[in-house]
Amino acid sequence: TESLEIARKLAADFPENPEYRRDLSVSLNKVAGILQAQNEWDEALKLCNESLEIHRKLTADFPENPQYRRDLSVLLNKVADILKAQNEWDEALKYYTESLEIDRKLAADFPEHPDYRRDLSVSLNKVADILQAQNKSNEALELYTESLEIRRKLAADFPQNTQYFQDLQYMQIKIYVLRHKPSDADFLAQLKKLLGV
Repeated sequence: TESLEIARKLAADFPENPEYRRDLSVSLNKVAGILQAQNEWDEALKLCNESLEIHRKLTADFPENPQYRRDLSVLLNKVADILKAQNEWDEALKYYTESLEIDRKLAADFPEHPDYRRDLSVSLNKVADILQAQNKSNEALELYTESLEIRRKLAADFPQNTQYFQDLQYMQIKIYVLRHKPSDADFLAQLKKLLGV
C-alpha cells in the first residue's frame, strides 16, 4: 500500500500528467487483486471502481490513445468478475457488455493488432458465459461462435503462437459441450478427439 500512497500523491501533485493517473489506477488494481484473493469483495470492488473512474476520465481526455481504452476494458471486466463472483449476474452483464463494446471498436480500429482481436474474443466469451448461466443458450451460442471465428483466424494468421491454438481448442470444446448432451453416445469420443487425446 506504500506504492499506492506514492501513486496517489503523484497523481494529485501532477494532475496534468496522464501517466501518473494511469499509475494510480494500476496500483489501485493491484491492491484490489490482493483483496480479491483474500475474499474481501467489497473492498476490492471499491478500489476497482476508483480505478475504473480514473480510466473513464483518461479515456475521455485522450480518446485517441488505444492503451487507455484497452485498460478501461480490462477494468470493466475485472469489476464484472467481482460482481459475478458475488452472484450479481445482471450487474456483471452490464460491465461485460460495456467492455465488449470497447473491444469491438478497438478490433475494428486496429485490425492488424492481434491482441485487440483476442481481447474481443475473451469479451464475447464473458458475455456469453453470463447468458448461458441465465439459460439464454441461443444468444450465448451466437457469441461463442463469433469468438470461435476470431480464434480460428488468429490461429491461421499466427501459426507460431501456441496460445492462439489453445484458445481455439478451448472454444471448439466449449461449443461442442454446449451443443451436445453428455448422454450422447459419441460425446466422450468426440471430446477426446477435440482434446487430441
